Amino acid sequence: MRPEQQIITADPDVSVHDITEEDEFLVIASDGSFVSSFILSSGINLTATVDIGIWDCLSSQQVLNFVRLKISQGKELAELSEMICDHCLAPDTSHGPGMGTDNMTFLVVAILGGRTNEEWYSWITDRVKRDYGYKTPTAQPQLYAENRLKNFRARQEVRAEREAKEAGRVKGQASEAEEKLTSNVQELDEEMDRARTPTMPDLDDSAGHPSIACH
Repeated sequence: MRPEQQIITADPDVSVHDITEEDEFLVIASDGSFVSSFILSSGINLTATVDIGIWDCLSSQQVLNFVRLKISQGKELAELSEMICDHCLAPDTSHGPGMGTDNMTFLVVAILGGRTNEEWYSWITDRVKRDYGYKTPTAQPQLYAENRLKNFRARQEVRAEREAKEAGRVKGQASEAEEKLTSNVQELDEEMDRARTPTMPDLDDSAGHPSIACH
């Protein structure tokens, strides 16, 4: 079997697309070590779509809807990439390997077209508000059962509370150690001051020391 015919291969599927003034952004994503694909948002339709990778959870159109909406809400590209990965990741592995349990990579490339970042954000926000090309949905598809999501959130809250308590305990220990160190330093400074101060002997006239009278 030739290399490009095997399931795992370094031979890519190549698509060529000429960037136009309508193109908004490019999404490059993967759900694992070997499989990656890209989709391009032109505000009108999808170009070069491949339903694999992170696409185990969302379709190409759903990914574009998610990204386009978050951009119109002013989300930074790094932040919205995190958000879509959080949305796709399975809340637990109780169901074994499956949807949302593979490692994921997600990258959004802004096609500025000569605009500044601020102008690009405003451009897409205006398009979304005017439903340019198509109406961008405001609701995201629910991928997992509500009870799994509830259990996941409960575990997150317990974990956050435990980490907060641990952080408080460590901070308290650090504060005590700092106070003790400060006290030790002060005592050491005082001892050094005493060591540097000369002591003068007391002269007692009754012990036979001569007295000198000045006129």
